Amino acid sequence: EGFGLVYLEAMRHGLPCVGSVHDAARDVIADDVTGCLVDQGDRAQLTATLVRLLQDDEACRRMGEAGLIRATEQFSYAAFRKRFVHLLTSKLEVCDRLSRSWPLAEVQTASHDN
Repeated sequence: EGFGLVYLEAMRHGLPCVGSVHDAARDVIADDVTGCLVDQGDRAQLTATLVRLLQDDEACRRMGEAGLIRATEQFSYAAFRKRFVHLLTSKLEVCDRLSRSWPLAEVQTASHDN
């Protein structure tokens, strides 16, 4: 998948994530905070990471809690809506400024005169 919804699903369940540095996981997982990022071609690194997480309940709990917070604060619908509204508002402000500095009526009149 292109984005990494599986990581968000794990985070919403309070689980740490292990993902690749070569795909969308790096946009979702905060390395050593909400999970671990590994080189997908490095079997030794992947193995060591999995063993570490399986043996360290406290690290898993801490990463799981951080993941739940990150999923809620960064990837929830409310967070998306807030960023999207901000984006639209900023684009509308730019369009409004442009329209005041370059009146459309003058452009339309000039094009009809030709």
